[in-house]
Amino acid sequence: MKLFTLIICFLTFSAKADADAVFEHVASKSEYLRYDEQTEIKALGSLSNGYKIYNYRHHWNNGNRISIRIVAIGDNNELVGIYAVNDWASNLTSDCIVFPFPKDEGNSICLTDGKLPEQAWIDGENPALFK
Repeated sequence: MKLFTLIICFLTFSAKADADAVFEHVASKSEYLRYDEQTEIKALGSLSNGYKIYNYRHHWNNGNRISIRIVAIGDNNELVGIYAVNDWASNLTSDCIVFPFPKDEGNSICLTDGKLPEQAWIDGENPALFK
């Protein structure tokens, strides 16, 4: 049982390290993302088109301000795009990024013809996809 627990811990650590390395690479190529001790990321998984989706939160101005983003990364670890949102996504389906908001206020960003939309309807706002 101890060996099983050790293996699970190692795999969890390894997956987090891989996600951190991918995200650090992408953030270094974007003026809109930072990756430092004030940054929190959470890998949500992949959509059916292969895009890796991350929740991103960066604290700045001595912790008084927070930038919250959804970040999509493509197959070759290139930045597909970023949405500025009010809260982290809660989960993924095969084609949608799902948020903890009522449906009538906008609670998902879904692929259209295998691509993320240029603009979405989330939490009563229309975030645009940008790089």
